[in-house]
Amino acid sequence: MHARQLTCDVYGHVGSTASKCSLYADDLKIYRTVGSNVDVQLLQADLDGIVNWCNLNAMTLNAGKCFHVKFSRKKKTLVTGFSINNISLQQLTEIKDLGVIIDKKLTFKPHIDNVVKKAARSLGFIRRNTKGFSHNTKIILYNALVRSHLEFASVVWSPPYHIHSQRIESVQRTFTRNLAVLASGFSHRQPYYQRLSEFGMLSLRNRRIVTDLVFLHKVIHNEVKCSDLLEQICVRVPRLYPCRNNTNSRKIFYIPRARTNLGRQAPIFRICSEYNEIFGIVPGIDIFGNSLTIFRKKLIDHLSVRSSVE
Repeated sequence: MHARQLTCDVYGHVGSTASKCSLYADDLKIYRTVGSNVDVQLLQADLDGIVNWCNLNAMTLNAGKCFHVKFSRKKKTLVTGFSINNISLQQLTEIKDLGVIIDKKLTFKPHIDNVVKKAARSLGFIRRNTKGFSHNTKIILYNALVRSHLEFASVVWSPPYHIHSQRIESVQRTFTRNLAVLASGFSHRQPYYQRLSEFGMLSLRNRRIVTDLVFLHKVIHNEVKCSDLLEQICVRVPRLYPCRNNTNSRKIFYIPRARTNLGRQAPIFRICSEYNEIFGIVPGIDIFGNSLTIFRKKLIDHLSVRSSVE
């Protein structure tokens, strides 16, 4: 067995007596809050326990493929070192986990840089090799070869900063402009939202909102079975009977206050905030009562109309 990723994470539960772990195929990650040398020793003890278990079961850990990374936004972090079979583990500043590049400060900037570069390269390939193709064919190829890069696992890494969102959107802006150049009776100088309407597309930002809220619907209805995420979803209960004109009465989910942008953009809180914004605006939308098909359709219809007036 090759434990490719043994990850030290400073986000967890302080004071826990054992590290948490995540296992996907042959990739094992263990993690815990590391705030003192005692925590370092406890994490190393857990690593030693894994090594002992492997030895008892005639399995071999490849220490050369194992490493550790510390997630923290502090300028100075605790100096740590971990080993397997007396072989020191390499410390990295970013890792690629299930297709998503995660940096030590959780900005996801390296991942965004990577997907924009891949998407731009794929878009260039389509432009060079689809001369004479119909618009519908080009859109199908774009969705499959370009947009797929820009949307994979976006629930996790959705850009918190406008500048990163615009970099992602620029790829689709370029594609719709190229389509408009070849379209009859439609100028490529038309604004982006008009080009989207002309070709029946949503902006990538709006598509990420749909993906986020569909994911929230699945978590609430137990289609995505994750008790840790479900525990973070808090329904807002007002102290007094809400007035009809009270804006807060339309906020279904409670969002805890956060001092940093990282806290505000934590995936589940970001998604709940997005639902709070559209609840009461979209007629008949109900994340608890609507089926997934109806819920998704109402979202797309609303976002399509909103894009046309932006």
